[in-house]
Amino acid sequence: MTATQSMYRRYRFFKENAGYVVGESAKCAYSLARAEELAESAGLTVDWDWDGDSDLSWCECGGDNETCTRCGSRKYSGRECTSLDGHDYHDHEVLYAYVKAGGATLAGLGGIVDAIGTPYQRVVEAELLAEAIVELNRNEYTLPIA
Repeated sequence: MTATQSMYRRYRFFKENAGYVVGESAKCAYSLARAEELAESAGLTVDWDWDGDSDLSWCECGGDNETCTRCGSRKYSGRECTSLDGHDYHDHEVLYAYVKAGGATLAGLGGIVDAIGTPYQRVVEAELLAEAIVELNRNEYTLPIA
């Protein structure tokens, strides 16, 4: 695959999966695709850890991630309580994602719910990588931004 094909595939992914400002979707998709490409060439990666300070009060699990407000069962009870899209209300994976370089955290985001293995994971990673590249450039560890 050529560099142009690779960039086009990245662009298409973000055009289809990332949020954007109305009328700016192409620009936003391109900036995320470019950030992903630059980070890959610079060896920057996103790491994921459990978020021990998460807030699930908005969720049907009742916020304590212990008792389902739909069926009243406890987490890991074995009882089935899922939404039409397959969401399991008894267990949530809440994570913190971050980019580090030289021992410093360049970008981070917490409270990310059930993202691993979904298109949202890649979108979050690209946004964090874009932020990390800006931070690197601000601190004179310059990456080529074109």
